[in-house]
Amino acid sequence: MTGGQLVDFVIIGSGMAGASAAYELSSLGASVTVLEAESHAGYHTTGRSAAFYMAAYGNDTVRAITLASLTFYQSPPTDFCQYPLRRPCGAMYIASADQLQQLHSQYDRVSQLLDDVTMVDKDFVLSKVPQIREDKVEAGLWEPSSMEIDVASLLQGYIKLAKRQGAQFYFNSRVQSLHHAKQRWLIETGTGMFEAKYIINAAGAWGDNIAELAGAEPVGLVPKRRTICIAKSPDNIDVSEWPLTLDIDEQFYFKPDGGNILITPGDETPMKPADVYPEELDVALGIDRFQQVVDVDINRIVKRWAGQRTFVKDKSPVVGFDTKVPQFFWLVGQGGYGIQMAPALAKIAASLAMRRRGNDVCFAGEIESSTISPARFQTKQ
Repeated sequence: MTGGQLVDFVIIGSGMAGASAAYELSSLGASVTVLEAESHAGYHTTGRSAAFYMAAYGNDTVRAITLASLTFYQSPPTDFCQYPLRRPCGAMYIASADQLQQLHSQYDRVSQLLDDVTMVDKDFVLSKVPQIREDKVEAGLWEPSSMEIDVASLLQGYIKLAKRQGAQFYFNSRVQSLHHAKQRWLIETGTGMFEAKYIINAAGAWGDNIAELAGAEPVGLVPKRRTICIAKSPDNIDVSEWPLTLDIDEQFYFKPDGGNILITPGDETPMKPADVYPEELDVALGIDRFQQVVDVDINRIVKRWAGQRTFVKDKSPVVGFDTKVPQFFWLVGQGGYGIQMAPALAKIAASLAMRRRGNDVCFAGEIESSTISPARFQTKQ
């Protein structure tokens, strides 16, 4: 048997969710095996993320989990990585005159949790990105503590320390069948059989497919394509000090990237779980939306790619035990917020999976477990 003896947890998926959960569970003394269908970790979503930490980004649940992750980013575990995980950059939402209501509504929401977020005027916005066209912006929302996250270092740090704590990772191990009997799971993969007391479903866009193999009711995961490109910056413009800048309606965002400009149209095209590639029309749409607001000519695309961000209806993550299938645990639906939430979300998942805390509140940020439980999407018994 490839997987050896019975382990406490088999985690399906080695992206950010699966790797961080492996670290937290093994830190609590659990034996952990991670199964990955692809040849390396984070292939579909994590490895294609243009990751940043912005607490104003997402709904209230996402925001609370993001804030709870800040301490980890400021002070990761000893020997977690060789380089800083974060690079301060600041972030701002921008709004035209006809978008001011949305901007004020966003400020009213986020200022309840964030002390440093401020409403700023046109002059402030232009001081940060002088190339923004004056007639396209009226005000902004500034979050100075926002930062870029080194996704590769974060993922590899989790895997390295999880392995050091005894977790085992198996690649090219696509799950073919799941069978529960005698208080344990039998997991058949292309590389052999594995046994576990519990399954952690961290399969991202494929989460509902894994659930169906286990006999669980799907939670309505919808993978959505997000297109990103890197555009060559004109030689006469220094973009290195630009903050992450987002349209308040999230029709586009841009930020500096190695002296060039990362641009996305903010597309969320529903699709089936699959390896995804950028559509030329979406790349063109992103460039067009950018140039309508920013007086910078884009003449060359250096790189383009697409990834899947997987959401449920309310855009909050799905974390917790299935309502009907025993010993089957969900850790999916992170949407576009998975990197910034990862440290705290992994702690939440480990605590719930190990049944270390009560069912009502799952961590110190006072997030009720019901707000992230799969029960909110599954048929009541």
